[in-house]
Amino acid sequence: MTEQYLQRNINDQRGGGGGSNPQSASFFDDFTASTTASITGWNTQNSGAGSGVFPGGPAGPASPGVFIFSTGTSAGGRGRIRLGTSGSFPIQNVVNPDFIFVEWGAQIPILADGVNDYFINFGMNDGNTGGQGVVGCYFRYDFPNPNWIAVARDSGPETAVDTGITVSTSNYFRYRVEFNDTEARYFIAEYSQPFQQVASINTNLPTLGKIFGPQAVIQKQLGTTSRIMLVDYAFFGYELEDER
Repeated sequence: MTEQYLQRNINDQRGGGGGSNPQSASFFDDFTASTTASITGWNTQNSGAGSGVFPGGPAGPASPGVFIFSTGTSAGGRGRIRLGTSGSFPIQNVVNPDFIFVEWGAQIPILADGVNDYFINFGMNDGNTGGQGVVGCYFRYDFPNPNWIAVARDSGPETAVDTGITVSTSNYFRYRVEFNDTEARYFIAEYSQPFQQVASINTNLPTLGKIFGPQAVIQKQLGTTSRIMLVDYAFFGYELEDER
């Protein structure tokens, strides 16, 4: 069975440390199940021949459960996982969130090359049925830029920051976004290494009432050869302000 757990008092999850606020929760999914469905409420979405999100990817000592996200062989094919069916995990129902975080562990086996191109984003997003989505804070890989881009969007307008970190095929990496209503911070780390902050954004952050939540997607842009990403886990949560 997929490992999932609910944690309380997640103040130590802040990259910069936190206080003692008890109004918080976090969720972890190690993707060891034989199906993408779980009590966490993941919803998968695919488009195109052979596309989708498939359990049972190549496991290893540091990644016992892996989901394979595939574009399939159709132009524009995509594989997506998100929370909820019509949108995403309803973060807008968390009153005045002081701190939201999301973290994905993933490996990119084959880069885009101008012949078979695709984009990836993972972080917090609004679960748009196609394309990049219009609300959220997330990482994006979009050839021909070879680097990870940190993005904040609020109903369309976006702030995008080139992290200077080249997308690598060498190993699994952790990608983490932390944000509130004033700032989003972006972190990357190879497995077993400490996080390094790679970007900070304080414009076009999602505003109160917007629907968004944990999401990961790979979508083909050019060519018909299947491309994949391997996703090892998802970890996300929130903390409420002391005064509500």
